[in-house]
Amino acid sequence: PLTLPVAAMAAPTVDKERWMGQVDGRKTLLDYMIPGTHDSMTYSMNLPVVSPWAACQSMTMLEQLDAGIRYLDLRLDFTCEVEDLTFSHGPFRCGGALRDRLGELVAWSTAHPSEILLLHFSGEWKRWPEANGDTDYPLLTERKKGFHELITCEFGEKLIRSDKGISIQSSLNDLRKHGNIMLVYESAGTKRPQVFWQAAFY
Repeated sequence: PLTLPVAAMAAPTVDKERWMGQVDGRKTLLDYMIPGTHDSMTYSMNLPVVSPWAACQSMTMLEQLDAGIRYLDLRLDFTCEVEDLTFSHGPFRCGGALRDRLGELVAWSTAHPSEILLLHFSGEWKRWPEANGDTDYPLLTERKKGFHELITCEFGEKLIRSDKGISIQSSLNDLRKHGNIMLVYESAGTKRPQVFWQAAFY
């Protein structure tokens, strides 16, 4: 029987923090299975008593990114004012302040320019302002627009905008020329700025 040297059978070394820099940059995001997490911010619940059944993640956001995750499922609680926006899993807040996490994402993406992050923002079900027993749509729209402005300002030139003549079928190399953060956002009832990509872009 053929016996191969141990070195020949060893798996290639993968730097999980920078794995996208090790793949073929001429290919597109659609050519790869992008690792992601569900309810990415539930590693820290505001009510610890619900953690055993509400927490979907055990690693912090930054630990997830260091482990190779490139898609984050970020669910917003619009019952808060824009300056106090946080994340939510059902009725429970989690993950800390949005502004704090945005700052961490900017720092991480700056230190890892080869890595393209897919940040999927959505409003958590029933976590929106109410008035007289119904959804306060004018206030919800105002808060969504405030969120749009906040995230555009925080990420700035790092954003791969959807209005720059590129598409999801552009190569990784071409995408990186425009930044390394892609925002995917579900915003029913509110016009979506061109910094965002459609949730079903594939």
